Amino acid sequence: MRGPDWIAAVVAALPRHHPFPAVEVAGDGSAVITVIAPDRATSRPPRELPDASYRIDTSPADIRITCTEPAGLVAALRTVGCLTVDGSLACGTIEDTPAFRYRGVHLDVCRHFFTADFVKRYIDVIAALGFNVFHWHLTEDQGWRIPIDSWPQLIATGSHRTEADGSRYGGAYSRAEIADVVAHAGSLGVLVIPEIELPGHAQAAIASYRRLGCRGEPVPVWNEWGISKEVFCAGNDDVFGFLADVFDVVTDLFPSRYIHIGGDECPRDRWMECPRCRQRMQDQALADADQLQSYFVRRAARMLEGLGRTAIGWDEILEGGLPEGTVVMSWRGTDGGRAAASAGNDAIMTPLSPCYFNMMHIAHDPDDVAVSTEDVFAFDPAAGLDPRSAGRVLGGQACLWTEGIETEEKAQRMLMPRLLAMSEALWSADPARDFTEFSARARSWLRRFEESGWSVTPLDRA
Repeated sequence: MRGPDWIAAVVAALPRHHPFPAVEVAGDGSAVITVIAPDRATSRPPRELPDASYRIDTSPADIRITCTEPAGLVAALRTVGCLTVDGSLACGTIEDTPAFRYRGVHLDVCRHFFTADFVKRYIDVIAALGFNVFHWHLTEDQGWRIPIDSWPQLIATGSHRTEADGSRYGGAYSRAEIADVVAHAGSLGVLVIPEIELPGHAQAAIASYRRLGCRGEPVPVWNEWGISKEVFCAGNDDVFGFLADVFDVVTDLFPSRYIHIGGDECPRDRWMECPRCRQRMQDQALADADQLQSYFVRRAARMLEGLGRTAIGWDEILEGGLPEGTVVMSWRGTDGGRAAASAGNDAIMTPLSPCYFNMMHIAHDPDDVAVSTEDVFAFDPAAGLDPRSAGRVLGGQACLWTEGIETEEKAQRMLMPRLLAMSEALWSADPARDFTEFSARARSWLRRFEESGWSVTPLDRA
């Protein structure tokens, strides 16, 4: 087998983590795979969205894979596995490239905590299905999960909350664990994008350092779901000094060009009561709290730009004016993404329906909000857009928020089989995709996942 070191690393990982049929990679096995890749390819985690394009040439003697990045190798090996029948593979050539550059899967580890080992297994699965982005939601009202050495109380205080019954709940990752996750993902062609929430969803940080809030009063790490009124003070420059320290650590740990800064669901109550925030509005000639929100997001985005990074924010960052160059992640439908694309900004579509996999699979009464596998299969991030705007849509994403997901087993069941459908929706732009035909293939994949120890929801109940 020829190729850079990362080729060997990826191939070595596949039998242990991926639900592929066994394929002998070298030696005296049934197939010899030769990988052709540029010398510049290395084992370093990616900075840009990984390229999963590949070419497979098969002959009676060997299988030749041509790709430029680990993501292409993983995708090619997945195809080899899918096309292998009774140990045989038809000879010929396959060239394949995904329809969308951004094919993401999100995990909220703040409402409920998941270990670094589970996060790596999660990445194994999304890599096996052709996704190239893992969106890691690391800070929230209910917990802060990333260590910032110059602000130690973020972990000492902010990583755990006291539940209503008096028990303590939480967790955090070490820098070494984060680096290990990022390297593991990179070896599989997956870019890890961290999310640091601001200016809202910040109560765990404010519980750790009360001066980061508007009132300067002690608050606990939140033990409720919903939207807390405790937000970062927009009139306090110390808050931006804090964020500068956080961004320095985040950009050191995560090579990704993209850093998610949240920007969603920020109540304005504390700002309107706060003398410093009102002074900031006056000094900056801001007409209302929406413009103060925009000021905060723009300032954070500029800080990241100064570090050579690009900010992503939920679609609320449109309120008060969209920061130039910022990517909009549209979750309240697709209107926010459409507006961003029309304005010349990039967009990622992840509308609650059909992209929020924490929703139940099937509605049991008229008031239920459900996202079925068939709903996901029909998803098209660029549907209805003119060619210019469609070109600004990087892709789409499945989200798993964990307010109601306490265990690894439940997280697995909520993903499958909908993740199979999302994989197909983001890889193939073919409008003639057929759900019945997909379902037959999905059942085979679900069996493979179950055999590899991953819990699934049966297709007829999803």
